Amino acid sequence: MQTEIIKVAGIKDQADAEIIQQSLRALPGVAEVRVTSASGRATVRYQEELASSVQLRASLIQLGFEVDAAAGKSHSGCCGACGG
Repeated sequence: MQTEIIKVAGIKDQADAEIIQQSLRALPGVAEVRVTSASGRATVRYQEELASSVQLRASLIQLGFEVDAAAGKSHSGCCGACGG
């Protein structure tokens, strides 16, 4: 299971956050989605055999949102403090 944190520009309110959540949850392999409109971040847990970071971002772009390609590296549940 991978966790991806994606910075999403253009989230105006909770309705936008709900649209993003529904769209990402519909993708094969996506297990959990949390979107915070205040921070403009989507946290997605997914099975890397069924989904990819590229697919997640493409889904958001199709919805009309801008995503930061450099933010939110995939990891397997670690906090990232070690740099791994």
